[in-house]
Amino acid sequence: MFLASCAANAQTSPPLANDTLRLTLAEARALAVSANPQLRAQRLALKVAKAELQQASVFIRANPSVDVLTRGPGTEIGVDQEIEVAGQRGARRAAATAGVERAQARISDTTRLTLAAVDRTYFRLVSANEKAFFSPQAPSPS
Repeated sequence: MFLASCAANAQTSPPLANDTLRLTLAEARALAVSANPQLRAQRLALKVAKAELQQASVFIRANPSVDVLTRGPGTEIGVDQEIEVAGQRGARRAAATAGVERAQARISDTTRLTLAAVDRTYFRLVSANEKAFFSPQAPSPS
């Protein structure tokens, strides 16, 4: 696990090889949140939900259309415009607002779970390093 290898190299650990990445807990948390593909997808879903809210907030959704009919000596002109009635716009906005709130809640929950996993892994590895550092060394057979 990438996170486990990053957290294993906490600042409390003894010096390691040059190819080892050493992270503080704050750095490990920031890295996990920025690199989590599930969070990236959910951030994109939030952008989509915000765009849907913006679209739902538009007062006139469709452009008017004009029809011109010519028959014999006369010409008929017709104009069509969709007009929403009975709270359709409000219902559409409420649904879009709920979509934004749902996307934000998913991001918050995934962030919470990710940070909990980072913290748990980090402190387990720090504890293992401390135990290894303070445990008595077995005498080497000579």
